Amino acid sequence: MRGRARRTVALVLATGASVLLASCSSAAAPDGGSGAAGDELLGQDAVVAEYDAVVAELEWPEGYTPPPRREDEAGWSYQAGVGATDAVMVWNCAWGRAWLEARESDPAAAGHALTMYAAILDRPEFTQHFDPDSAQPVVRGIIEDARLGDPSGVQRDVSTNCSDRDP
Repeated sequence: MRGRARRTVALVLATGASVLLASCSSAAAPDGGSGAAGDELLGQDAVVAEYDAVVAELEWPEGYTPPPRREDEAGWSYQAGVGATDAVMVWNCAWGRAWLEARESDPAAAGHALTMYAAILDRPEFTQHFDPDSAQPVVRGIIEDARLGDPSGVQRDVSTNCSDRDP
């Protein structure tokens, strides 16, 4: 199992790096300007607005306040969807932590937290921005294992992909 865990962590990290590299560039996008249809590029303000809009629509664990999206270097541009995906990742991390904290002490809270953690599968950001051949099956497997009572995948996900710092 140890080798499988390392491969899973490596796969998730490689997928995250691919998303970041594909999603940002150093070319300026004035006022959230755009490229060709479907290749819209956003500036910093537009990405923050995208993040904030998704944060506002999501349900968060009780007492949790999502962090603001971090400020990036001036002049960077981003593919449309990066801010929304950042918000969903923070949301999923918050619910993963909530499930891990409640699973042995509060079955009702744990059940709700796992339902919310698994709801990433229904998010458009998941279907549009997570690789269907590598990242999506890993996330589905983690959720399936958690539903069967195995917390190890969620623990690895939270330990590897979630931090207390800004997204």
